[in-house]
Amino acid sequence: MNVAAVVAIAVVIVLIILFFSAVKVVQQYELGVVFRLGRLVGTKKPGIRLIVPFIDYMKKIDTRVVT
Repeated sequence: MNVAAVVAIAVVIVLIILFFSAVKVVQQYELGVVFRLGRLVGTKKPGIRLIVPFIDYMKKIDTRVVT
C-alpha cells in the first residue's frame, strides 16, 4: 500500500469522526442547551442538530413532567 492510500484512508477516518461528533439528535421530550467554549450560546429544539465539533458542547435537558 502506498503512502497516498494511507493518507487518504486517514483523512476519511478523521472526516467520519468529525461528522459524528458534529451531529446531535435531540428527542421530542428533550431540549438541547449549547455551550461554546463554556459560555451559554442558546437552546436547540427537537430534531437533528449540528454543532461545531470540539468547540461546542450540547447538554440535553429532559423536559418531561415527573409525577
